[in-house]
Amino acid sequence: LTDIGKTLADGKTSLKIKDIMSKRIISVDAELPLYEVVKVFSKEKVGRLLVRSNGDIIGLISKTDILDKLAVYQ
Repeated sequence: LTDIGKTLADGKTSLKIKDIMSKRIISVDAELPLYEVVKVFSKEKVGRLLVRSNGDIIGLISKTDILDKLAVYQ
């Protein structure tokens, strides 16, 4: 959030979300095994993936979500 505050302080308040958002939308099926999702993260060089079920977006998964969950199992 410090970077966001700094950007706003520099007078860049007219920026719109559409100007800075990622335009490449990558999603994975909710039933995809975890190791396959990790491969998608690596191949696509992204930090978050939309999760879909029956064609509908049902959530978002991040690398941090996976690391946090794996840490619980150790």
